[in-house]
Order: sequence, then C-alpha cells, then structure tokens
Amino acid sequence: MAGGSLTGGSETGGSVGCAWAVALHPETHSAKTLADPVIQESMEAVYNGFHTNRQSAAAATEGWEEQRDRGRAGKELKRVQEAAVENRNVFERLIEACKVCSLGQITKTLFEVGGQYRRNM
Repeated sequence: MAGGSLTGGSETGGSVGCAWAVALHPETHSAKTLADPVIQESMEAVYNGFHTNRQSAAAATEGWEEQRDRGRAGKELKRVQEAAVENRNVFERLIEACKVCSLGQITKTLFEVGGQYRRNM
C-alpha cells in the first residue's frame, strides 16, 4: 500500500508516526501528506474523474441549467426568509437571490415571513 500503513511507516519516505497521532493532529501532518506525489496523483485522478462525469451527466440531462437554477432559487429564497426572521442584513441575501429568482418569487417569500408592507400616507 502506497503512502504508509495504519501502524506507521511510509514507503514514500520516513516514518509518518502512529495513525492516531495523525488523526488527532492532522494540521501537523497535512503539509507533508499533501506534498506526497502519490497523494497528489490520486487527488488529481479523483478530481478529473468527478469533473468529467459531472460534465457528461449535465450534457445528458435535458434542461440541466434550468434545473440547477431552480434548485439554487429555492435555497436563496430560504436564506432570504431566514435573514428576515432573524433580523439580519437582508440586502446581501437579496443580491444573491436576484441572480436566480424573479421579483415575484422574492416578494412572495418576504410576504410569507413579514406580511404586506404599506406606506403611511
């Protein structure tokens, strides 16, 4: 097995130490682990495989971009509602929601949590 074993040691150079030490203090071993060429090659293969498969699935799915945007719209509307209910800054959430939601969707979402706004005249 490349990269070491559970009991320590590593075929790629030097002793890594006990697996528990790595698990308990990953920050002290992460740079060395990420610099390992075997680890880098494996991570690149995983990324490339994932990326290629995702692109193939998107190309094979009719209306992929619309489905993706609908899903994102729902998430953004929920975030707008949460910000309004929790008295946080709604403006930032509105900016993100405007990228994928209609004005009607945003208005309905705010109405659901805050009621209708009427100016005093």
